[in-house]
Amino acid sequence: MTAEQRDTLNRDGIILLDSEYDPEGYPLTKAFIEDGEKNLLMENPIDINCPVRLIQGMLDAEVPWETAVQLSQALTTADVRVCLVKNGDHRLSEDVQLQLLGSTLEEVLESLNQ
Repeated sequence: MTAEQRDTLNRDGIILLDSEYDPEGYPLTKAFIEDGEKNLLMENPIDINCPVRLIQGMLDAEVPWETAVQLSQALTTADVRVCLVKNGDHRLSEDVQLQLLGSTLEEVLESLNQ
């Protein structure tokens, strides 16, 4: 955020961020930021015992792809895979990307049923 956006957020409790997905903008509230700060997870190991698949677009402007790698390192499960989609954005909404999401879900569900 810019200094002006931070000032507005502190004063009004909400700002509208530009969004390529919504012409009206994306509302960001101070309460959302404060709640997120209370729930930071990657500062300690995340105890989870199930298969985890992280699929991340490398062109994601909202969440850097490095976050998926960091998250994978924080998870305690040994069964974690990170799939980076070189031309994927935040939504991963192209047909081939949706097929990847679907096949990955099927793979995890099959492994749980064995």
